[in-house]
Amino acid sequence: MIWFLSAVLSLLAWRVVSRWIVYRRVFSDPHLMELASAAPRLRTAALDLLDYPPYGPNDPRAFLTSAGIGVLYTITKENDCFVHHCSVSLSGGVTPGAVGRRFIAACVRLFDLPADKVEYVVGVSTVHHARAMLSLAEHEALVFKYRPPCR
Repeated sequence: MIWFLSAVLSLLAWRVVSRWIVYRRVFSDPHLMELASAAPRLRTAALDLLDYPPYGPNDPRAFLTSAGIGVLYTITKENDCFVHHCSVSLSGGVTPGAVGRRFIAACVRLFDLPADKVEYVVGVSTVHHARAMLSLAEHEALVFKYRPPCR
C-alpha cells in the first residue's frame, strides 16, 4: 500500500513540476514581448489576405511562439460586417484555461479590437477564440489607424 501511495504522490509531484516549467516559460515577460512584436505582422497579413481561408502552417496570419503558443488572426467579410477572428492554443495538447484566457485577451488588446464587440468561445479542442463583428466604418477606422493613406 505504501508503494502505491508513494507512486501516486510522485506522479502528482512530477505533474506539478512539469506544468510549472511550462507556465513559467509561457507567462514570462520575454515571451509576452515576442507575441507583442509579432502582432503588427499578423495584423498586416490579415488585412492583406482579407477573405482568404487559413491555409496551413506557412500562413502569414499564423504565429507559433517559442513557448508553443499558436496564434491565428483572420479577417473575413460577412454580409455588411467584417469579422475579425483570433484563435489561441498551446501546442502539444490541451490549452489550459489560464493560458488560453490570458493570451486571447492579450491578442484582443494587441489587435486593438473593441472590447464591447468581442465574443469569446472555447472550442471542444480547448482552442480559445475571440470574434469581433465590425461595421464597415469600424473596420475602416482600424485599417486607417494602422495603414494611413499615402500622401
